[in-house]
Amino acid sequence: AARQFPHVRDRFAFADRLRRAWVEDAPAKIRSADLAAVLPPSALTAPLESPATNPLSARRRDAAQRLWAWHTSRFEYEARDPLDPSPAVNGVPFALAAAKSCAAAAGAGGFPFVEVSPAATPRLTFEKPRAELKLNIREVGAPPTCAEVRALTPADDWLKPVPAASAKLDPVRERAVALALAAGDKPTSHPTSLGVLVEVAVQLDDERRTFHRRVPVSLRTLSDRVDLLVRTDPKAAPHPLNEFRVRPNGRPAPYQLVLFNPTPLPQKVIARLAGLNRETAPLTLVPDKPVPLVFASTAPPPAPLPPPAPGTAPPVDDGFRPLSGNTLTLELIDPADKEAVLQTFAIPVAVADPASYLRVADAVFRPAGDGKPNRLSATVVPGDIPGTGDCPVKMVLPPEMNGGLVVRDGNQAGAVAAGGKPVTLYAENVAFPSPAGAVVTATVSADGVERVFTYTAALPTLGETVRLRPVADPCVRVKAVKFAEGTKPLPVTLEVDNAPEGARLELVVGTEKGAKEPIAADRTLSIATARAKEVRYRFDSKGESLELAGSIADHKPVLSVDLLTGRRAIQARLLAPSGAELAKSCRAYVVFDGSAPKVEFDPPPRAAKGQPLAVKATAGPTVSGIDKVRFFIGKPEKGELPANPVPVKGVRVEGGEWRAALQMPDTKGVVVVGVQFTTQAGRATVETREIELLDAAELNKPAPGAIAGKLVENRIAQPGATVFLYDAKGNAIAKAATKTDGAFEFKDLPPGAYYLFSEKVSTRRNVKESVEVKAGETTTKELELLIP
Repeated sequence: AARQFPHVRDRFAFADRLRRAWVEDAPAKIRSADLAAVLPPSALTAPLESPATNPLSARRRDAAQRLWAWHTSRFEYEARDPLDPSPAVNGVPFALAAAKSCAAAAGAGGFPFVEVSPAATPRLTFEKPRAELKLNIREVGAPPTCAEVRALTPADDWLKPVPAASAKLDPVRERAVALALAAGDKPTSHPTSLGVLVEVAVQLDDERRTFHRRVPVSLRTLSDRVDLLVRTDPKAAPHPLNEFRVRPNGRPAPYQLVLFNPTPLPQKVIARLAGLNRETAPLTLVPDKPVPLVFASTAPPPAPLPPPAPGTAPPVDDGFRPLSGNTLTLELIDPADKEAVLQTFAIPVAVADPASYLRVADAVFRPAGDGKPNRLSATVVPGDIPGTGDCPVKMVLPPEMNGGLVVRDGNQAGAVAAGGKPVTLYAENVAFPSPAGAVVTATVSADGVERVFTYTAALPTLGETVRLRPVADPCVRVKAVKFAEGTKPLPVTLEVDNAPEGARLELVVGTEKGAKEPIAADRTLSIATARAKEVRYRFDSKGESLELAGSIADHKPVLSVDLLTGRRAIQARLLAPSGAELAKSCRAYVVFDGSAPKVEFDPPPRAAKGQPLAVKATAGPTVSGIDKVRFFIGKPEKGELPANPVPVKGVRVEGGEWRAALQMPDTKGVVVVGVQFTTQAGRATVETREIELLDAAELNKPAPGAIAGKLVENRIAQPGATVFLYDAKGNAIAKAATKTDGAFEFKDLPPGAYYLFSEKVSTRRNVKESVEVKAGETTTKELELLIP
């Protein structure tokens, strides 16, 4: 083999062993007297000059054959190692050729061995630090036997010690063996480690033999792992980041992200915030040196906002955008291949519930006594308040839960600080709606979140001190207007308390046959969460810090109720993640009415200036009923009634009539008066009329009258004739020519006695008739020409 591969130098001292086996003189010069002490008598007769019969030569020859047999087994072992291919000449691997040459020299055949092959390369990551090493093991050239399989790790802090496994080997079939792998505490300390050494121990030929195979195991993600740190103050030391815990007070909290390379080798990365269109320039992370991240926007410039409508303020953009999902994802990218993600950080973003960092130590009511007023108090104790800044707290006595309760004194608001002292909120000199007391419900809000804690109890006006009971059961309430138009979406507020994590809401709008009967749904709305939790983000102008602002609020959905008419029931259900009902609200009722009222309004055509004018109006029936009626003076502008003079509220009388008195302006002329009817659902109708304002004396004059008639002769109409009008004293007042049908008319005549006269010269006929004119009326008269 050495002659065949002269370029292989000193491979495990192979050439030196050849020299010692074949260059030294085999027939040693040994005296018979020396051999007599150690050899049997028969051996002394063997000729020592012949290497074939010399005992020392025979012993050396046996030792050399055993050495060749060992080399044969070793080179066979090396030839089967796929991770360490031997150099080759003319396409023949050295280990394979050496094994054949050594076997020829030793006069031996193949040796039994154990074949080990991995099924796949296990990959341990930060997200999955445990895996299985699956091996296929087969015994070759030996009868079935049992084997003990173990994996030797380069270091315990790279890969923890691997528990051994056992398997019964078979020369025909491969046996599958799985070894449990677990990443060590500090994989970054061994970035060059590539795998484990699998050791298989078996009993062959009355001796225990071990076989080893190098098997790759990938911990690159852990070995090259970069730590993500955070700090809220650029001058402070960064600390590990496990979760963004944002206060729900809506105030921005700045965070600066920092990368730290704990490995002994520098790393080059680009940091990208997935889904936020932000990434850094290429970074070189030097070992043990924090590197703050500065993000630049990769999004295209936003489209310019449309100009605001006339008379409206332009929209203000504070830079905040809603963060979708509950996770902020930071990816480390290979600068040489931006499609290759080296490491991913998925940081949960949670809006902290104030109940997790505050508690109420005591909610107590002390009745009045010893000259002291009654007092309802609650003591708020701070815990691990996230972020910076004080936490505002407030004790509330909701009016809808405490009808008729009046608080005359107290201090129901305050602020607590992290690590600070408890704050006591109180209401004093409370007036109850009943002399015996009342059932009172008090809530505590914090950081802008309503009803963080709720307490209730029956409080007496006199007696002993009462401790309020905390309300911990899930609860849901529906708040909605009692009347709606039905032509636009309906806003609803859903108040939820003490909901477990993962709870959701279901809202139903429909009709009912009875208060205890199921609701026949017209509209159904599902809401994925019990309360609306939102996180908004923005970056500072330099991209150095990420600002997060959180909020927790009751859901205020807007229901699509187009074309619903009439009375509807609304009910909400709080459901567990499994769908089980946790709580159900009382039913709220809404009357939908999309029609405007039909109004009749006929004021007098004239009125006295500077005097009140009695007006009245009526409206046809509506679904929701009339909410209010207002009478006014002036012309409405864009649906708004004139502010001056102030509209007058109408008063309803019997028969659906509404009345009011309007003070007329103290000027003569024409003014506009009107009325507005508004339904309970908010639909309104406006009617206006013009009236003439006059002096009172002029207005009191009788209204003028008129005379209308027809002039005939022998029942034949007389066109073109002249009719004269005289007063009672015979004074001429006016004259009028008859029309083709003989008709004539005199207008605007003061009430009184008059007479009419006409004559026809050609026939010598005439007529004279007296006429009484009444105020505001037209008197008709037919005149017939007769011979005097």
